[in-house]
Amino acid sequence: MSCMANVEKMLWKQKPEIDSIHAVVKNTLFGHLGIALTEIGDDFITATMPVDERTMQPMGLLHGGASVVLSESVGSMASWLVVMGEDKNVVGIEVNANHVRAVPERQQNSHSELTRQKNSN
Repeated sequence: MSCMANVEKMLWKQKPEIDSIHAVVKNTLFGHLGIALTEIGDDFITATMPVDERTMQPMGLLHGGASVVLSESVGSMASWLVVMGEDKNVVGIEVNANHVRAVPERQQNSHSELTRQKNSN
């Protein structure tokens, strides 16, 4: 497969660079909670968030709202990359989360990939 064929399959309008994105989100909730992009593929984003004093409940477990922030942030980042450079904005309109087990101090991961794409004007 040639490099050009690979670029044509890429979902993003421009090839995203992790360091450039971290500079943009540095002073946002994304940055304040220590969310870090770890991988950007042709059609997915993976990120981590520390489970520390910024994201924990007083009982020493991950705050459920912080895990929702992680998921919403990574999904919104992926959506933003799809329309990057166009005269459009993207925002999340609904989040549904189930917290099935406690997360002690360490790291939370999130992976976002496209499940449906709709063009709208």
